[in-house]
Amino acid sequence: MLDASEAHFGTEQHPLRQRGPLPGGNAFCVAWTLLCLLSRMRLVSEERTVSHTLGRIEILLVEDNPPDVKLVEECLRNVTFSYHLSTVRTGEEALAFLQRQAPYTTAPRPDLILLDIHLPHKSGWDVLAWVRTVPSLAGIPVVMLTGIFSLLDEERIDQLQPTRCLLKPRELEDLLRVGQAIEGVVNPDTSLSHATGGKKGTAIMS
Repeated sequence: MLDASEAHFGTEQHPLRQRGPLPGGNAFCVAWTLLCLLSRMRLVSEERTVSHTLGRIEILLVEDNPPDVKLVEECLRNVTFSYHLSTVRTGEEALAFLQRQAPYTTAPRPDLILLDIHLPHKSGWDVLAWVRTVPSLAGIPVVMLTGIFSLLDEERIDQLQPTRCLLKPRELEDLLRVGQAIEGVVNPDTSLSHATGGKKGTAIMS
């Protein structure tokens, strides 16, 4: 499991400031455009078949934008491990899921949480802050997802130490990038070095 103990975000080298805001300022439209392109290229196919074994990875995705949910599913096609994906749309639903409150009384304990930062009402940072206070959940790797990071996000990264921080896919090549990063969290010995440029134990924004 990763220990996100450091974060290096120099002002001049900040990769997200260089990229700027999402094209057109509308993440929903960007996600739909990429999904349409994937469909035309026949990259969107049947739902992934997950191995029903005890060795599969339980993933909880917290995302309120349906097109972004589909893009994360596409990113997961690039991983090598078996998994089961559960999806909720709000921070409140995420807390209910993690506490196995109705209607999630039979919810599995996740091995990995993929958490959108900009959720309605309760933000992804609020969810992460709560997770860190629960001893039985505090050790779960949490990957934060967003279209763009702000200065406030940098402060929360320093405070809450997520395992990784990733930009949501914008281009086709980003599907592989995000998939490799998720692979690196689950299998750090085999792929984290590639996904993070060789440096372990850091919360990296990419």
